[in-house]
Amino acid sequence: RHALPYATQFFGFGVLLPFLPAVLAARGLEAAEVAIVLALGSAVRLLAGPAFGRVADALGAPRAVLAAVSVAAALAALGFLWAAGFVLLLLVHLVLSAATAPVMPLTDAMTVAAARRHGFDYGRVRAAGSIAFIAAALLAGQAVAAFGPAAAAWLMALGFAGTALVALLLPRAEPRPAGPAGLAGFFAPLRIPAFRWLLLVSALVQGSHAFYYAFGTLHWQAAGLGEGLIGALWAAGVVAEIILFVWGRGLVAWLGPIGLCVVAGLAGVLRWGATALTTDPLVLFPLQL
Repeated sequence: RHALPYATQFFGFGVLLPFLPAVLAARGLEAAEVAIVLALGSAVRLLAGPAFGRVADALGAPRAVLAAVSVAAALAALGFLWAAGFVLLLLVHLVLSAATAPVMPLTDAMTVAAARRHGFDYGRVRAAGSIAFIAAALLAGQAVAAFGPAAAAWLMALGFAGTALVALLLPRAEPRPAGPAGLAGFFAPLRIPAFRWLLLVSALVQGSHAFYYAFGTLHWQAAGLGEGLIGALWAAGVVAEIILFVWGRGLVAWLGPIGLCVVAGLAGVLRWGATALTTDPLVLFPLQL
């Protein structure tokens, strides 16, 4: 039951991350406009994720909140089918960003808590999402090549609608003690020095991915790579993720959180530095891994 929400939501994300920029470009946005839309969406996610998390805690109903935001995400994805022009596309994407922001954190919170109670391996459950991401990226690449970018919007909506359904199958979460109310509670974790450093490291690693998320597909399209091949490139990057989640427990224990962050940063230097120099698929596939 905990694996199912990962599978459905990562199906949606497996279409959204590779092909949303292509959808925006097909609806008439220039490169600079695509960047603005995606950047403002990230700003909304920054606020919406913690806010919906606090709503879920206050209501004691993370399953219901997860289902509700997933429905909103599915409807917003369908909005790309009719929205045209910068303003409407921006509004649709802001709604999509607000709705998708809490999807993964809420799922993680329930799954990690259940893994601690029942002793199952979180990584193996989470791997269901990575497998679904691969399937979605490959399917979306073929669908966009055959039917155009509108196919990506339908597939996104399908994934998040599925998340809404399977969220209701999750076990009921145990009550959690209430944290501080208001803004004091919202910013309480920032008082912890280690958490502040973790945010900085995470921000730098994730920030290094921003250009890839926004323009990787458009860059490869401009270089003449087909949508099916681009979908396969995105999928290949998740294969290594699955290997880590399923068989990497010993490696995680050996390196620890700090060692993993260092490896992630160094791998990013190698990956993005080399990706800047080539569009040869024979080189890109190993880099994605």
